[in-house]
Amino acid sequence: MTFFQICTQIFTQTYTRAATQTLSLKRTRAQIKGSLFFLWVSPLLALIISTSANAEEVCHTPLPDSEHYREALLYYPCNATSPLPALTLTGGYNNTYRNLLWMTEALTAEGYVVLTLTPNNINGNVEEWQTLHLYGQSLLRGDDNTLPQTLSEKIDIQHLGLAGFSMGGGGVLLAAAELGEQVQAVTAFAPFLLEQDRPKATPAAPALILAGDRDLLVTNESIDQIWQGVSDSAATSALVKYTNGRHQQWYRPEFPQNRESYLALTLAWLNLHLKADSASAEILRAYPQTAQEGLLSRFEYRP
Repeated sequence: MTFFQICTQIFTQTYTRAATQTLSLKRTRAQIKGSLFFLWVSPLLALIISTSANAEEVCHTPLPDSEHYREALLYYPCNATSPLPALTLTGGYNNTYRNLLWMTEALTAEGYVVLTLTPNNINGNVEEWQTLHLYGQSLLRGDDNTLPQTLSEKIDIQHLGLAGFSMGGGGVLLAAAELGEQVQAVTAFAPFLLEQDRPKATPAAPALILAGDRDLLVTNESIDQIWQGVSDSAATSALVKYTNGRHQQWYRPEFPQNRESYLALTLAWLNLHLKADSASAEILRAYPQTAQEGLLSRFEYRP
C-alpha cells in the first residue's frame, strides 16, 4: 500500500473546525487553557509559560485570497506593542491549518506571531509544503508588501522560524535548507520525506525533530535517515522520540497524548533560538530527567 493510500485511510476522520467569518478573533489565555489540550499541564510546561511573554489575548487576521495558498491566517498577541519573533506553521497530508490550531494558539499566547497556512492541494507531495513555507517566509519578511503595515510591524524579521507536521514537517526541513541563515529556528513534527529526499534535509538553523517510535507513516528508519543529515548540517539539533508515539496524536483531538510535551519542547526550542532565553537551554538538557517516566524512547541533544 502506498503512503497516499495509507494516509487516505488514516486521515478520513480528520478533525476540523469551522472557519471564523470575522476579520479578527480574540481568545484569552484562560479560554485556550480551557480546551482539551490544557486539561492537564505538566510542571515543565507551566515553568516555560510562567517565564515567557505575558500575552493574555490571541488575535488573528485572515490574509487575502492568493494563488499561493488555500488559506492563510496571521495569529498574534492582541496586546503586542513591539515586533515579536514569528514563524510559519502548517499541518500535513490532508490537513488544513485547523488541525494544528492547538499549537498555533498556544505559541501565540506565549508571545509569537504565527502565520498558519493551508496549501492549495492538501493531497499533494512534500514540495507543496516546501513551497508554501518558502512563500510564507517571504510574507513574514515583507518581500512583496502583501501584509498591511498594521500586521507587518508586529513581526521581528531578524528572528524567524518554521514549524510543520508530517509532510509539512518534511517541507519545513527542505525549505530551511534553502533559506539558510534567513531563519533562526526549525521545528519538524513527525516529518515525512521520501527516501530520495531525505539527504536534502540539511538546515543550517538550529533544528528540533519530534517523532513517535510507533508511527506507521513516519518510520524509525526514515527518522534515522533524516536525523543523520539534520544533525550534520544544523548549528544545533535535537531529536526526541516518544514511546508508543503515533502520527494521529498531532492532529486528532481524540488522541491528545503527549501534546503537553510537544508544546513544552517546541516552546523551549523557540524561546532559546528566537528569544535568546538561556534558561531554555537548561530545560532542554534536563528534559530526559524531568519528563514523565517512560515518556521518551530516545533523546539526543547536540547544543
